[in-house]
Amino acid sequence: MDSVALGLLIGSALAATIGSFWRRTPHIPSLAEKHLFITGGSTGIGYSIVKSALSQGAYVTMTGRSFSNLQGAYDSLMKEAVEHGMKEKKKWF
Repeated sequence: MDSVALGLLIGSALAATIGSFWRRTPHIPSLAEKHLFITGGSTGIGYSIVKSALSQGAYVTMTGRSFSNLQGAYDSLMKEAVEHGMKEKKKWF
């Protein structure tokens, strides 16, 4: 009976240890003050990545296939930035 109790105790401790590592949130480095180069940043997932990176304080260079789409994305991002109290720093061409 003692060996069964010892086995349960060791098994429970092992399961708890593995569980704590399994659920651990991975370290995600800060994007603040980092420079990101994002292709396809004027639409879709690329646009969402640009928006998220800017909100985290990153400097972003974005590219796209169409200048008009890039200009529209830029205008939209700057409008939102001004609404949140941020100031436009640089513009690209």
